[in-house]
Amino acid sequence: MTSIVSPKWYLSKPGAVREAGARIAGIAKRVYVVGGATAQRVTRDALALSLRESGVEFEFLTYDGYPTHEAARDIRARAEKFGAGALIGAGGGRALDVVKAAGFYARLPVITIPTTAATCAAWAPCSIMYNDDGEFVEPLQYDDAPVLVVADTDIIARAPIRYIRSGAADALARWYEQQSNLRASDGFYLRWTLKQAELIREILEGKGLEYIDELAAGKYVPAHAREVIDANILLTGFFVSPRNTEEPFAGGFAHPLYHTFTILHDLHGALHGEQIAFFLVVAGILEGQSDGELEARLSIFSALRQPLTLSELGLTKDVDGKLLRGARALLDTVSAYGRRVDTTQEQIRSAILEADRLGRERGGSPSVKAV
Repeated sequence: MTSIVSPKWYLSKPGAVREAGARIAGIAKRVYVVGGATAQRVTRDALALSLRESGVEFEFLTYDGYPTHEAARDIRARAEKFGAGALIGAGGGRALDVVKAAGFYARLPVITIPTTAATCAAWAPCSIMYNDDGEFVEPLQYDDAPVLVVADTDIIARAPIRYIRSGAADALARWYEQQSNLRASDGFYLRWTLKQAELIREILEGKGLEYIDELAAGKYVPAHAREVIDANILLTGFFVSPRNTEEPFAGGFAHPLYHTFTILHDLHGALHGEQIAFFLVVAGILEGQSDGELEARLSIFSALRQPLTLSELGLTKDVDGKLLRGARALLDTVSAYGRRVDTTQEQIRSAILEADRLGRERGGSPSVKAV
């Protein structure tokens, strides 16, 4: 059986937060709003005004930690005490994931207001759960996605350019990880999702690069920014919306590498997509991709100003020991995509060092430290 788990509404436009109250009023009359300090600074006034004008009562909570089960249960308790009929998450992936988890525990609808386009967390019917130290614990899958996504392109476009670049790298992973599975299967579900990934790639490797560079230069063209934002959030989120029980989803190496390597705290300063970009090069090596394919990956991630070396990711000390530790963790864990990685600890370490060498040969990623 195939099911599609996606939001009911996706509101993407300049000033979307100012219009959100009327739509939220049709979902609940009391809402509990959770977001990081930065997210609240850029959304709170407009959201509060919109909610008041629509007769929706609300309460705010600032949360800047990782999405943990304990934090999600605490938010659930606070929301229930307030008598909320829905939860609103505002911010980046961490805030949105913890609020989705809290909604799951409370059995309340969730509304998301992404303030960056660094991931598809605003859309995706899942949360990536961590412990308090920022180490991956598990994916939490849901039967429902957020009921409403409010993607205010004015707000998202004003975020540091690093986030939208990182989000583009993560979005492109859908193509690279799914394409690698064609070697093992040509099933209907795989080919369907691969076509979705092709559209993401077409947009981001085409005009998307130009539009991101526009934003980096301080030129905001709403229609251009919206196309990249929608690719990072809507298209990438919809990629994970279809589920098929006869043909389970199988990803590539990059996301399992990211998840298990969160035990290396040196990497925590790098964004999700920044790490995914580097691990996609590692994945290409592990998969035996051609030199031309590896060069293509290095080229696109260089154009997106993503880290291409271990030092750019923050890993500079006891490199061999830490890589072996991460590789061991990967081999000891069933990945989030339900399959074991068929390789060895030494092969993983060697592939990472080879990806680092290729990145260093290119001189790293231009301006990566400045973004």
